Amino acid sequence: MHINFSTGRTVQAKPMKPWQGVLFGLIFVIVGIALLCFAVSSIKTYNEKNENFVETTSKVVDYKYNDEGLQAIVVEYVVNGQTYQKVSNSYSNMPKSIGTEVSVKYNPNNPQDAIWTSDSTNIILPIFGALFTLVGVIAVISSIKKGKTQKMIEDQTVEQTNGLYSNIDVQPQMNNINPQVAQQMNNINQPQSNTYNQQVAQTMNNVGQSQMNNINQPNSSVDINNQNNNINTNM
Repeated sequence: MHINFSTGRTVQAKPMKPWQGVLFGLIFVIVGIALLCFAVSSIKTYNEKNENFVETTSKVVDYKYNDEGLQAIVVEYVVNGQTYQKVSNSYSNMPKSIGTEVSVKYNPNNPQDAIWTSDSTNIILPIFGALFTLVGVIAVISSIKKGKTQKMIEDQTVEQTNGLYSNIDVQPQMNNINPQVAQQMNNINQPQSNTYNQQVAQTMNNVGQSQMNNINQPNSSVDINNQNNNINTNM
């Protein structure tokens, strides 16, 4: 969560995705390993110099300031009548006071090359390297676990959704629809069927009536002729 100063509204930060967490962890691992390698190289070089260099006493003569106002001591030491200076690599807000004696070791072949008899950077660098590497490894492992958990949840959701759709019984709905459709079809076909049957029946009645008239007509003529013959015979 952070505040958008242009609008004055609180904006909810988006959660980091698993691949982003892995990338973030890998960066820390790379930086940590680089610090450890540099620390190992520095310690090895320091130990070699510590064995071969000559120890002498120096004094704090000045300070060197950084952008934050912290101070690093500047010491002087004398070799074969010549004065040399060395500046500390570490800064502090409470450095050693001017005139304080500090032990250093110098290269007899090159007195300008000197080391501190007790160098704190030999302890700090490995600690920082180990911390960066540890944080990176933890971030990578946790991000991978988070990704697997999300994948498992997504798979379970898909399976549950598929199971839900597969368990839906469509047949009752079809049974409810079919009677309605059948009723509608019966309602549509019944008047047409009745009308058709009435027309057929009327046609059949008309045809039958015509045939009966045709059959009865000759018989009437025969009967009249027979009656006329009988009358003529009697006479």
